[in-house]
Amino acid sequence: MPVSTVAATGATGLAFEKMARLLASCPTFQTAMGVGSSDDAFDLIDYPYWRQDNTDTPSTEFVAQPVPGCTIARVDEIGMRWEIYKNQMFKGDLMVEIRVGIDAAFAGNSKNRLIDFMNTIDAIYFEAYTRANVTDGDQIHAIELNEPVAELVSPQETSPDVESTPDGQPFLIAAHIVEVVA
Repeated sequence: MPVSTVAATGATGLAFEKMARLLASCPTFQTAMGVGSSDDAFDLIDYPYWRQDNTDTPSTEFVAQPVPGCTIARVDEIGMRWEIYKNQMFKGDLMVEIRVGIDAAFAGNSKNRLIDFMNTIDAIYFEAYTRANVTDGDQIHAIELNEPVAELVSPQETSPDVESTPDGQPFLIAAHIVEVVA
């Protein structure tokens, strides 16, 4: 996915970046993305989601997101809150979509791979809550996650006819609404 060349400095842009850095700092997220560092995990997060090719050219084709990968976006059409305060603080709801490949260890047992994926998603959010709103230099700070995280798309395996990896394989996907103060 294309990397942004404009640094986020405003309350809105920083909220997206802080959420991305918070997720990237979670060891379970790093493992799910198949990487060994927060920097590598951060590179797999598309925020704020615009278009896969980062252009303004209208497209009639669906452009698949990378797997593994993560997208952070606004979800205006379902009435989410979005507030900016004079002191450069942001408060609102972000949509976080996580996509992971199917582990070969669960071949032939879709129930086990779905339970494993749900466990992974839960662990990621638990770790994110633990790391949020702290001032330790090794942790993410100045971001608060309010409970609860709301399910937008339940953890599920995609249908290859509808959504698949570039090689035509299904993958696991989940999306949540996260209330952030940054």
